[in-house]
Amino acid sequence: MIAVATLNSKIYSCLAGALKSRDVNFIFKSPYEAIPLSVRVVITTKDEAKHIKHHTILTCNEKNIEKTVDEAVNIVKGLSGKIFDEVVVGIDPGKTIGFAVVGEGIVLEASTYTSFKEVFQALTRICQTLNPKKILVKVGLGGCFDGNFKIWMEKIKEKLLKKFGVEVKILFVDEKNTTTVAKKRRIKRKERDKVSAVEIALRK
Repeated sequence: MIAVATLNSKIYSCLAGALKSRDVNFIFKSPYEAIPLSVRVVITTKDEAKHIKHHTILTCNEKNIEKTVDEAVNIVKGLSGKIFDEVVVGIDPGKTIGFAVVGEGIVLEASTYTSFKEVFQALTRICQTLNPKKILVKVGLGGCFDGNFKIWMEKIKEKLLKKFGVEVKILFVDEKNTTTVAKKRRIKRKERDKVSAVEIALRK
């Protein structure tokens, strides 16, 4: 179980959205309240952390919400520090690029980016932290798909192989109904690209 312990409404809203997009249950607590024994990790702000008594506390700010949530989820699922032989990356192209990482059927990360450069940086980080032998990148084909994206992905494939020795396979998949799934689950619009990326990554 994850606890979100902050009175900062903006931070709470961002954390709640990030956790819901990953289908992760959490509880809310004031930094001044006792934390239940069932809680594995507490997420709060740096200033509020001093008021919390718990063995595992992660602090965040508006700039590292996604990274903090990914770390918390990995701790709860016992995946912190785990190395995967193969990971699957789901990409939902568009003005905002949905990006999801799945390892052994578990969603390790769900984020959004605004440029090819940021996606490349994310893929580089995956190579550095998870050290996979293979990466299967599934790119959604839809109304927002840009043909240049395919050319760009092939260049990324070459760069990752050269720099990390990681075998990258790119698969273009039908992303039909991925947005519908997000709407049915009542995911906020700004979180839908993440959910679509997860659906693409898990699509057979």
